[in-house]
Amino acid sequence: MRYAIVDDDQTFIEYFCDVSKVYLKDCTLDCFNTPLSFLEAFTKQAYDVLFLDIDMPQIDGISLANKLNERYEKECIVVFVTNKKELVYDAYGLNVLSFIYKPQLETKISDVFEKIYNFQEIHKGVLIDVPAGKIKLKVHEIQKIEKIGRKIYMFLQNGETILTKYTTLSQIEDMIQNTNFMYVNRSVIANLSYAKSVRKGYLYYSDDEKVEISRGRFNDVKNKFIFVKYKV
Repeated sequence: MRYAIVDDDQTFIEYFCDVSKVYLKDCTLDCFNTPLSFLEAFTKQAYDVLFLDIDMPQIDGISLANKLNERYEKECIVVFVTNKKELVYDAYGLNVLSFIYKPQLETKISDVFEKIYNFQEIHKGVLIDVPAGKIKLKVHEIQKIEKIGRKIYMFLQNGETILTKYTTLSQIEDMIQNTNFMYVNRSVIANLSYAKSVRKGYLYYSDDEKVEISRGRFNDVKNKFIFVKYKV
């Protein structure tokens, strides 16, 4: 994992590095004092996560985030850091994961890194074996995985159905390793984040689409559904 921080305040950069080092083991953190120096580096080196000050000379953080979205195909998680809470409202509508108010860095940094880890887990890509070869899917695109007869299918959120070459659901479960997925019966692994409700023995994706829950799994599925949807 490669991280970057862009801030014109060198003192804050040093403070950020000290506070965040416990979360950055086996990762790289590059530091930039100006947006222009970051942009120059970004054309040659992709970053997974960018901590970005909003209030900077040359290019403000919001304009820089817009520039990244418009000009580059590289995916980069953006977390804004700022001393001025009122500037946060200017960033709404951008593809931003979180915000940190600088005076609260030490108390909020763990929550932000948890959001980063969860986002990466949900959006990671996996290679799927299909009859024609291999395809790459992002885990969060999968609504459910179902064994029908001897064949295993993936049903995507966009309505597409993919026939895989796998023979057991456990093969896919081991590959995905995502906490939003759960066996609801012995033939279906469901992505609970897309479910609307759990009631009367069924997991509902909509009024017209539901998956039967095994009687012995109902309470576990219901509790996991509440946790995934409401994080309680």
